Amino acid sequence: AFEIVLSDDNPKAVPFGDLPSAALVFLRAFGAKVRVRLTGVDGTAQAATLDPLFFNLALTAPYTAIDLTRAAGSVNPVRVRVALGTPLT
Repeated sequence: AFEIVLSDDNPKAVPFGDLPSAALVFLRAFGAKVRVRLTGVDGTAQAATLDPLFFNLALTAPYTAIDLTRAAGSVNPVRVRVALGTPLT
């Protein structure tokens, strides 16, 4: 697990490190709501609100890109804890 700090209203990509994709996504926001956008291997993008928790398990189409955007009008930095898991085989 690691932490991302959102200090402005621009989207910030979630790094996958050594993972080519993530089947398990767990996010926890501290400070304000956060919009999360997920793109899967099939190319579809999905958006959800992180208020304050988000959990998803993608069994057939793992995510290849995730970005986070803090709620518009937030004046303080928002911290997001991130945990990603590998696709099931």
